[in-house]
Amino acid sequence: MLMRYNNKIMLFLCSFVLFALVVTGISLQERKYCMGVPVISEERLEEYTEIDSLDISQLIFEGQPIAVDWPRKQVYVSQSSNALKKFFDLQGKISSENPEYELFMLNTPALKDICASVKSGKSFTLIIKNGTSYQKVPMIITTMPILFLKLEGTGEDEQGRSIMRGMLTLWNSGNPKTETYQTTTSYVEWRMRGNSTRTFPKLAWKVNLRDVNGENNDVDFLGLGSDDDWILNPMSMDDTFLKEKLVQELWGQLLSETDYNYKMSQGEYVELFINGAYQGLYLLQRRIDTKYLELNKEKDVLLKGINTWEAESIQDAYEIVSTPLEYEESYEILEQTMTFEDENTTNASNFIDVSLLLQFISGTDNYGYKNTFYVLKDKNDSYELYFVPWDTDLSLGVTWGYDYKESVNEIIERYELPTMKRKVDALDAKFAKRWKELRRGIYSEENVLGVCKELTEQLLNSGAIERDEEQWGLLHEGKDNWKNLECFIKERLLFLDEYYLKLEN
Repeated sequence: MLMRYNNKIMLFLCSFVLFALVVTGISLQERKYCMGVPVISEERLEEYTEIDSLDISQLIFEGQPIAVDWPRKQVYVSQSSNALKKFFDLQGKISSENPEYELFMLNTPALKDICASVKSGKSFTLIIKNGTSYQKVPMIITTMPILFLKLEGTGEDEQGRSIMRGMLTLWNSGNPKTETYQTTTSYVEWRMRGNSTRTFPKLAWKVNLRDVNGENNDVDFLGLGSDDDWILNPMSMDDTFLKEKLVQELWGQLLSETDYNYKMSQGEYVELFINGAYQGLYLLQRRIDTKYLELNKEKDVLLKGINTWEAESIQDAYEIVSTPLEYEESYEILEQTMTFEDENTTNASNFIDVSLLLQFISGTDNYGYKNTFYVLKDKNDSYELYFVPWDTDLSLGVTWGYDYKESVNEIIERYELPTMKRKVDALDAKFAKRWKELRRGIYSEENVLGVCKELTEQLLNSGAIERDEEQWGLLHEGKDNWKNLECFIKERLLFLDEYYLKLEN
């Protein structure tokens, strides 16, 4: 009886082990897939003929034509940095529109250490097999979102400017809301933007999303909020790719601690392709307008500074973006807020915070009218003026002549400062007090360099910096680097500590 019982136990255990082996075998088999295609060794290809004439445009990634850099005949996919541990963790699915194509991922050394391969820009190898022939397709994996603009036609906008029309696809492996792979598409129009940036080979672009009927199409990209109006900032003046993003991050921290400041344009890094050609690393940003600033279009006025130097008239200095009033009345109210006339005022706390930001970054292109937005906020019987920072690429040591040491000891004072000193009691002391407060937190060396470190790691881990440099080269001949930026930040903070100590006394 006991023997029969033991035999049953042994039979059960053998069945369980066999079942476990089968399950494990299936599991191991499943783990030999990468982004939905089998991983194979080079030996599997020995009986086939290698060619280079198969159609790469037939490749699909996550339901959309894969991003192809045709001059290099490379394909690109975006992956979350958290998915780079093993090849079977990589997200998304690769497929083909051509039913005759079989796809494989070649088991190359790049797959052994994916993080290192992505960081160094090493390519992976996708195999397209058709009958007895196959083609090797280099694949670049990046941890940056990929933005692809496909040209389908050209035209002119209402101002007679040349525009391009087509389709936009954004692959984002790190959707902060759903934590799943997200692919977004839209009809799109885009055109060149900027003034001095047009002289650089790497161009800035303004992007307008459209629906199937040609109307505005609001889309939320990368958690930046829903809009139809976007900017692709090439960061042409900045070889470190850190400066504008750093300023945005610091202002975002400051915004969370105050209730009197308006948000500046926020952005996220992307790698851009236009009509099958790699364009490099960009900052995808929201455009500042009444919607972005959450203004009341029926009451509030929004203006933008357009003149770099001393303007001959107020109309020459500011452009009206949106107003419910007559233009002349809007300009008149702007002047009144700056001089505190008829109950109209300038918000002193906002003025101080914006001034200190520009002072810290040595914003040589932001202290006058230009590169600032101006909000006239309706307060029932009066208006209050607020400043919104904008376009801070010429900062943190970057100047046209370029020597970061020259910027360390530079004093940046807003054009409105003399009037504010006459209208606001003890303004110098308030500047000094606020600087001390910010130095204990947001502008502490630890915090600023900590943000720099996080952004640097994000850039390095993607491999995008080397790709952009290969495409466009360096503007400042190697002088604009992370070491000099760190030195500038440390020295600038100490210089301003002494400067505001003198103001306090």
